[in-house]
Amino acid sequence: MHLPSMRTDLERHFVVCQRCVRRAMSDLQAAGKREHQRIDSIPVNQDREAVAAAVRGASKQAPEGRAPNFNNMSDNEFRDEVKKTYGFTPGI
Repeated sequence: MHLPSMRTDLERHFVVCQRCVRRAMSDLQAAGKREHQRIDSIPVNQDREAVAAAVRGASKQAPEGRAPNFNNMSDNEFRDEVKKTYGFTPGI
């Protein structure tokens, strides 16, 4: 019977798998720490408050007038509205 031999082979394989998983987890953790340190060293976080203030300041009031209803416009009306509002003529 080969049962004792098979059992030792399985145990050996299990130990090798455990080592591989531990090594992979250790490498993954080290890579995560390196990436975290790299991200923390970027000075983007210094400008967070300035960006937040700019975004809040940009939207204090609603735009004047109502949005045009482009669905009910003819091609000529659409072209004139785009020219008046955005300063260019669409290719219609």
